[in-house]
Amino acid sequence: MRQLMFSKLYELLIVSALSIIILAIAFYPAVFQGQIIYLEDPPGSDSLDLNIPRRYLAVQSLLKYGEFPLWEPRIGCGAPLLAESEAGVLHPALLFFFLNNLTLASNLTVLSAMLIAMLGSYAWCRCLRLEPFPSGIAALVYGLGVTFLGQTQALNIIQLIALLPVSLALIHLGSAKSSALFWLGLAAVWAMQLFASHFETFAICQICCWLFIIWYAFFDKEFRSVPRYRIILFASAALLLTVFLGAIQLLPTYELTQQSTRETEIPLEWFKHTSTPAELIRFIEPFYPLDEPDQEPVLEKFYLNNLYLGILAVLLCLLALASKRRKLAVSLWVMAILFYLIALGPDYGLYYLLWRYVPFMGSFRFPNRYVIPMVCILAVLAALGAQSLSECLTKRFSKRAVNAVLAAVILCVCFERIQISWQVQGYLPSTWHSLPSTAKVIADHQRIFSLYSYRTNLIAIHTNRLTKQQRQNIIWRHRGLLSPGMAPLWDIEAPDDYVFYGGGIVLASSADFQTAIHNLANVILQLEPSQINSIAPKYDEWLKLFGVTHLISPMPLPDSWPKSEFSCVSSVPIDEIPGEKVFVYELANPVKKIRLVPVLQENPPANALNLEEFAGKNDGDLVSLLGANTSASLYESNFSHPADIGQVAIDSETNNTLVIKTSCTQDAHLILSMTYDKNWQATVDGQPVKVQMTNLALQSLPVPAGSHRIELRYISPAFEMGWKISLAALIVFLIAVVCAIKYSNIPPAEGKS
Repeated sequence: MRQLMFSKLYELLIVSALSIIILAIAFYPAVFQGQIIYLEDPPGSDSLDLNIPRRYLAVQSLLKYGEFPLWEPRIGCGAPLLAESEAGVLHPALLFFFLNNLTLASNLTVLSAMLIAMLGSYAWCRCLRLEPFPSGIAALVYGLGVTFLGQTQALNIIQLIALLPVSLALIHLGSAKSSALFWLGLAAVWAMQLFASHFETFAICQICCWLFIIWYAFFDKEFRSVPRYRIILFASAALLLTVFLGAIQLLPTYELTQQSTRETEIPLEWFKHTSTPAELIRFIEPFYPLDEPDQEPVLEKFYLNNLYLGILAVLLCLLALASKRRKLAVSLWVMAILFYLIALGPDYGLYYLLWRYVPFMGSFRFPNRYVIPMVCILAVLAALGAQSLSECLTKRFSKRAVNAVLAAVILCVCFERIQISWQVQGYLPSTWHSLPSTAKVIADHQRIFSLYSYRTNLIAIHTNRLTKQQRQNIIWRHRGLLSPGMAPLWDIEAPDDYVFYGGGIVLASSADFQTAIHNLANVILQLEPSQINSIAPKYDEWLKLFGVTHLISPMPLPDSWPKSEFSCVSSVPIDEIPGEKVFVYELANPVKKIRLVPVLQENPPANALNLEEFAGKNDGDLVSLLGANTSASLYESNFSHPADIGQVAIDSETNNTLVIKTSCTQDAHLILSMTYDKNWQATVDGQPVKVQMTNLALQSLPVPAGSHRIELRYISPAFEMGWKISLAALIVFLIAVVCAIKYSNIPPAEGKS
């Protein structure tokens, strides 16, 4: 037994070492040149704009203030950080960001996920009694396949799907061995997937896992040695334990969705990136052009829904049907085809029926993500095909010759994987997050508004077939505009945040307001010069509500924009793109982010921007354009010229707390240009006061005359309940592990087949 354990450990070390070497070669610029792995998707990247900055901010909160990052003031005028979940605060990979090197941390996150996927695929195949060489092919097909190349632009997704093969291996062991340890391990792995915080992909992986649980319980006779009722019972208990362990993330996220823009159900016609049957060709040809030359670039389609396996892997998958274990091969093929039919989306496949009759399916935005479990299954089929080839050759040739053939097959697959990685994977220099020239012009924690930054880039990439250098220039232009997602890296706030990226879960009031401001900019830039001159000052007033001090634009504002409202500070060159500039405008007399006003009113002020003055619209002022719930909001009577009725100053500030001292000559209202959230609680000299929604998206509270100490705290009831449930579940989990080890009845492991 001990000798067998050492043998398995030795095999694990060898496979791990080989996997690391392969990854180092495939991602040479990241490993040896210090560049950051970056897939050139349209306006930026989930990784650069969402995942990395939020992980950076979460670590800052933990290190600087010693508090859990429930709130982050530098994102979109303030947003829930833990609940929004893009930060992955609870995932172990966050530890990489304590290294204080964002490039290294991001690369380690991606490469460690790929390593886990490769080792997990290998382990799953070995559990299925496949030989080492065929198992290695599965590791390459899934762990270094285009499924992962296409997801390196989203750290949370790649962390999650890396654990899918591990989950399936544990389901196999739990069905084959009479020990609760494997099901407890499954609960721990599922919890890690949950903490990666991409719930749509988590649900897809769960569907895959439960298909295999049902298969093992009712259809498998080769491996199952545990009664089927126990398989279903233990799997259900593992999922229940996962939910309780993840309550610290699930409950705050659910709380946020109740006041967010994220739809609980998406209309069928809104689904994006639907696959097509023609993409079957891409199993063997990754760059097969599915679109007309003047439409979107091939690269975007590549990472979104590419099915590439390679001709050799496809042939091995087909060869699996000739295997002696035909029942296993047929079952895997049925599951793979099922996932492909779902991935086709509502236009072609099974997805419409699921969307119509399964409640939660209506919240999936990307049906093509179902190719993830499909490729995971095809990887095992490729290994099964290689095993069949080995068995066939063994009848005529020596074992050494057969191993040489299999080694050659692995080398071919490996070479092809590395070549695809070199062709597709993008990189940016390690200086990608250094302080850009634009940021040097805007200092002292000012707030910027990036006019058109998102749409300019989106239009550029959708209307041109760009070269790799041109695609890379998009991120440099995005960076030069101090793109909202990355702005916190330079200690600059940008109110127009990821509302326009479609990612994350955004507070509804803030999202509506930001959308309206961008829509107004669209309209104003199309007006006649005489109209702009009269409208721009009112637009300026609405910008100032957010405490915006600077406008940044990829193009100069029209000469007709009144210089008294928007004065040009500088035209800053983008160092990485010769000849390109960013135009920086300063707003006249910007409103302070924290201020005192004498009164608030229930209706918008009469001088609010009225769309009837231009563009032939009859839908009233900005509030009508928003379609927001105005009954819950109070308003300042004059946005640009608040009365001078006293002094206000921040005494101390952390992510979740704010202490303010005021001195005013009369009863007043304290206005904070910070996004309203019902979880903010306030006290004045220790006495609780109500925080009110003001100016549609911000917050205020009443302050009596005189000198006072005001304290605001972000207190989430969902988080308070969640961490207690998770702690209790963790204690139960640890007790269960101890009991399972004590009473474990795992039969001796089987030798190599």
